[in-house]
Parts: sequence; structure tokens; C-alpha cells
Amino acid sequence: PMFHACPELAGLAEGKLPKEPKLLWKFKTGDSVGSSAAIGGGKAYIGSDDEKVYAIDLAKGTKVWEFTANGPVQSPPCLLGDTVFVGSLDSWLYAIDARDGKLCWKYRCGAKIMGAINWATVDGKVCVVTGCYDSSVYCMDAATGKEQWTFPTGNYIYGAPAIGAGKV
Repeated sequence: PMFHACPELAGLAEGKLPKEPKLLWKFKTGDSVGSSAAIGGGKAYIGSDDEKVYAIDLAKGTKVWEFTANGPVQSPPCLLGDTVFVGSLDSWLYAIDARDGKLCWKYRCGAKIMGAINWATVDGKVCVVTGCYDSSVYCMDAATGKEQWTFPTGNYIYGAPAIGAGKV
């Protein structure tokens, strides 16, 4: 459901690939795709440089919905429950309803977001965590988008924050 499979970024996925994989379908966006997809609930969620996030039916390869951001979406989405979290080059972190593509909330970071979104439980709340080109890591309440904390790093963040043993 997210980049590298889990908050620890272990990169493991269950299942087996066929001996000779075959193309089942293709889906064309309005521009290039620079992120990994998040998979869950029979859908693939993908961002595109056409400033959109797409939900694609895995069985048919057809669009279920699209959400328009205000900039290219190169951040790999994170699917958490019924919400897709994704960052954009427009500096916003978006929380999108995975069922219908409607905006739940958005949070403006200090610069573009290119790395994947991750999640953790902080003080009993489920939170989303992202790095940003303003050299900070942000942690927001996943339900409300309210900032929980920000941490300055000294340089821009391009990758995904790993989470484990109570640390980011």
C-alpha cells in the first residue's frame, strides 16, 4: 500500500510472480509518471506530472477517479485505510478519500515534496510523515492534517522517511 511496502521500508511484498508475466492492461496519464504506485482495495493509486492522482481499477485497467493537485505529483502515494496520502511539487501534502477521490484535507509544507509519504502511531494518533525540499521532516495527524511536529535537517529531503523502533 506504500513505497517499499511498510513503515520500515523493508521492500517486501507477499505473493508470487508468474513464470512468464503477461501484460494485462496499460493506462495512459496526461504526462510522465515519476513515482511508484500504491496498491490496495483492488486499485492502483499513481501520481503524474500532469498534476493528477489516479485511482485505477486493477482488474480492468480503467480510471475509477482522478484528483487534481496544483503541481506535478512525483511523490509515491501511501494508502492508509480509506485515505491516499501524496505530496506534490506544489508544496502541499494531500489526503484524498480512496473511495471517491475527494479531498479530505491538505497541508502546506515549506517547499516541494518529492519523497514518499510514510506513517506512524504517535501518542496514540495515526500520523503521516514526509520530508520536504525546505530541509524539514513534517508529521501530521492523519485524520485531521493538524501538524504534530516539524524537524529541521540541514538539507533538502528527496527520499522517503523510514520509521521503526519509535524513530523516524
